[in-house]
Amino acid sequence: MGDADLPNGPAAPVWSAGAVARRLGIAPATLRSWNRRYRLGPATHQPGQHRRYTQHDVAVLEAMCRLVGEGVAPTAAADIARSHALAAQSDQHRTGQPIRPLEEAKCGARGLVLAALRLDAEFLTSTLDHHFGAYGVDTTWTEVCVPALTALGRRVTPKGDCVDSVHLLSWTIIAGLHRCAGPPASSRRRVLLACTDGERHSLGLEALHAVLTAQGIPARMLGASVPATALTAAAQRIRPAAVVLWSQASRTAHTNDLRRLEPTADQIIAAGPGWRRSRLPPRVQRVESLAAAMATIRDAVWADAPDPAPACS
Repeated sequence: MGDADLPNGPAAPVWSAGAVARRLGIAPATLRSWNRRYRLGPATHQPGQHRRYTQHDVAVLEAMCRLVGEGVAPTAAADIARSHALAAQSDQHRTGQPIRPLEEAKCGARGLVLAALRLDAEFLTSTLDHHFGAYGVDTTWTEVCVPALTALGRRVTPKGDCVDSVHLLSWTIIAGLHRCAGPPASSRRRVLLACTDGERHSLGLEALHAVLTAQGIPARMLGASVPATALTAAAQRIRPAAVVLWSQASRTAHTNDLRRLEPTADQIIAAGPGWRRSRLPPRVQRVESLAAAMATIRDAVWADAPDPAPACS
């Protein structure tokens, strides 16, 4: 059983110290320190053996991380964390609901935020690689990357506080997505990806590009802030099966650009939250998630082909 696997019940000690540190976004030395100073460690550790943590042990440490991050003194935080985790464990026993792997993936967002605030690029890289490999691009992007970016974004101030952390996390996510991307595929049924003119937030497109290429769908990524004339010219040259145009904010949702693209591809897709309030041309499909984008693109590219294998697994 791997570190990310879960037992049938909450009491089995399956988490290694490294896996716990990665999940919480703290150094293994911090785990050892908390164990020594506040007795926050494996409840059933045997001398001379590797430390293995139960789900309850991890819940205590998660509460400790949250409280210390909120400014509570470590000694008091340790006492509060134990009591909160015991209450949560009691609720779980009462309901009989096991903890699911997807919930473990969601917890990775907190670790990314803490590591980004420390500007710990090495930790961010290893953690993202772990989650991409364990859960795939779609789940990791939706349940880990987006919540982490959102949480960091709330910390940004007009003076620029935390902008460095947001940029570092964004860069490591992009680098991880590039590592998940598959080799170039040869096909006439290509997909063209671009952001609207003035839109510089391309992370959502990067995630879509990684999923597409990992599933063998050839994609051409033009990236951020592509002028409408350049995008239309590119589409006319390669005649893609689908064009995905990303807008993050309503000010960059240029519906005229979608109309220009309609004659160039079988399917035009408006992706990103910027299009939510826009009245789209009849032939344009709005998508709200990676899964929806992939379903629409597969219909355009591989209408008669079987579903490919999951990406980055």
